Amino acid sequence: MFDQMKKLILILFLLVTSCGFNTIQKQQAVFISKAAYATNDSLTVGRFDLATEHSNRLITFIAPPSPSDRITIKPFINSHVDKKANSNIIYNTNPIVVLPLAFKTNPIIFKNSPEFFKMLMDNKELQRQIDDEQKINVDLNKAQDKLKREKENDYNKLLEEQKRSNRFFNFLKIFTGIFGILGIASIAVMIFIPGVIPLVLNVFSTIFGIVRNVLSFIVNWLNAFFKK
Repeated sequence: MFDQMKKLILILFLLVTSCGFNTIQKQQAVFISKAAYATNDSLTVGRFDLATEHSNRLITFIAPPSPSDRITIKPFINSHVDKKANSNIIYNTNPIVVLPLAFKTNPIIFKNSPEFFKMLMDNKELQRQIDDEQKINVDLNKAQDKLKREKENDYNKLLEEQKRSNRFFNFLKIFTGIFGILGIASIAVMIFIPGVIPLVLNVFSTIFGIVRNVLSFIVNWLNAFFKK
């Protein structure tokens, strides 16, 4: 009976605490999907500035792979040896930005550069587009922070429920241990002092009945709860 009750209580705790986790997981899945596709769409149209922001937002909710599984991405550096110096010194230039061939004919501009701001001043439509993108980023950052807080709060709630469950089971163990000691003591008394057998049997029977009724009530309540 104790094992059955323990399983039922564990299931109850898991059901109660998992409701919040399921909600957070669904919201997190939606957020990850939006960030992943925003990253892909940004790369497709050549908005590498937005792709960086969305990808950085994406990885905050994804566990990193193990070092053996992680794909190594090296910078593209055009190293060369200075032959005139009669030495083997290798001179490295800055990493080269490698773009897909599809962008071969596209003009390139660096975000927040003087040329970038001049372009926005000359083109009000692009300025409105940048403003809209900044508003979206602000909303996404707020949603990201909210998800982090809710996930952390639900995790703390789960830990607290587990602590309560452990305290409850520790109490039951102590109670069961005391009950067992009383049973052994009762048997010993009945053996060595036959005259008190009826009294001990009455006490033992009363204690056993109380324990059985309490445990039966808890098990029945849990069974009724799960049938709803």
